[in-house]
Amino acid sequence: MVDGWYFGVPKDSVIFDKGRGWIALVDRLSALDPSARILCCVRDPRDVMASIQRQHLRFPVLDENAQLTLTDRASDLFSTQGMIGGPLTHIEDQIARKSDSIVPVIYEKLSRDPERELRKIYAEIGLDFWVGHDFDNVIDRSTDLDALYLNKFPHNGSGKVEPSSSRWQDVIPGELAKQIIDRYPVFSNLFGYA
Repeated sequence: MVDGWYFGVPKDSVIFDKGRGWIALVDRLSALDPSARILCCVRDPRDVMASIQRQHLRFPVLDENAQLTLTDRASDLFSTQGMIGGPLTHIEDQIARKSDSIVPVIYEKLSRDPERELRKIYAEIGLDFWVGHDFDNVIDRSTDLDALYLNKFPHNGSGKVEPSSSRWQDVIPGELAKQIIDRYPVFSNLFGYA
């Protein structure tokens, strides 16, 4: 499948595939290519939930689950098949297995010191650091749309990389935030979210 998908790409190329499903296929990917690495961007799950909730609040008419309470929505999102819970479950599994294929990229560190974090990524994947990065003018050139979510989560923008700050408290009640952290103790402790 991988060879077919990237037919025509020179064999010695470095390919970045942003498919979200790779975390669930680590074993298969490692069997196909032991040198493959999954750059796994991790972020405080409370902030991820808050980001999604803010978008729903911006577009209440387009909210296909408007009848759900915030707790119900969190339950759906954090289920093992949910948009947040699925990847978190697989990340915890890979952490427990001590997988060499997973390279965690901590969102908060990346936004605070992008050059240092990118240097780590370059080293992990065996490339020389490209000095042409302009952290004062990052341009998002993504062209795909999250149509599943009625395009409420656009991936566009540009500008300076700014440090991330935790803002989940604006939209996530404290008890729900605690439940989220308690549900993923390995992840939360390893990445400093507990």
